[in-house]
Amino acid sequence: MDIPVYAPFIVEVEMRGVIVRRVPPEQAVEMVEAVLASVNIVKEHTIHDKASEIALLTGCRAIDAYYIATAKQLDAALITSDKIMRNNALKARVNAYYLPDNKDYEILLKLARS
Repeated sequence: MDIPVYAPFIVEVEMRGVIVRRVPPEQAVEMVEAVLASVNIVKEHTIHDKASEIALLTGCRAIDAYYIATAKQLDAALITSDKIMRNNALKARVNAYYLPDNKDYEILLKLARS
């Protein structure tokens, strides 16, 4: 299954901050670089205006606005483990899935297989 993955520019910083809580910094950098090798990064200048609009529309956190704007810019689905982000994405008319929800998980499996 070869499914393209996109993320906003901030994903690298976010991942480093999360991963370094569990492993030494050198190992965190290696892990982040390994993950980012298969992720298409969307530059800030291409989604800033859309993220600003989404923040005004939904009142969401800035980081969430960037993820939602990335999906909207690419006309792609947003897959998240954050229920609030999913709800805000839906408000912004972005197709969004909440991964812990069994129904959404099953839908995603079917989409991935097709």
